[in-house]
Amino acid sequence: KYYAPPSTWSDEKKRDSARAKIFSGEWYGAEKKDGYFAKLIKDEDGNILLYSRSRGVNGKFADKHEWVPHLQPFFDALPNGTCLLGELYFPSQPGSRNVTTIMGCLKEKAVARQEKGEKLHFYAFDILACRNCSLIDVEAEARFNNIRILFEDHLSMTTGKEYVSFAKYVRGADLNILLQEILARGDAP
Repeated sequence: KYYAPPSTWSDEKKRDSARAKIFSGEWYGAEKKDGYFAKLIKDEDGNILLYSRSRGVNGKFADKHEWVPHLQPFFDALPNGTCLLGELYFPSQPGSRNVTTIMGCLKEKAVARQEKGEKLHFYAFDILACRNCSLIDVEAEARFNNIRILFEDHLSMTTGKEYVSFAKYVRGADLNILLQEILARGDAP
């Protein structure tokens, strides 16, 4: 499960709850990228699908993998039967609104805008399937390890790898250190 405290809690209650969860050692955490949710599917036949969180006006999820052609080498390197949950984001311009200027327009315009400016990056934070094997019921630690292995095995030789990264999960004192580093950079509220 992913965790966020209720918005009705005071800042102090949110901090106390976060500290308790962090130091319990039972919770994992990773840096979050502020962008646009993306579910990446490479089906058993090798077809690539990149879906957002919401359906279009026609009630269907639109496949947008062609909006990010610089990510195609990564898509190609993944084993068939893989499903990753991730975030599309601009490293220098965080926020979903900035990503929507690319993913919300026509394909040709999306590609042209990225050619003239910054290209979108993909950040994988969870894996639901790999090599046609469902990981939905697998414990979080094993899934996070599967992401790391997948990236080490399939990304190391891929062109365009500078546009792709994965969440590195930690817990306990290491999670507290990560949180303090992110807060010191000013990347979080």
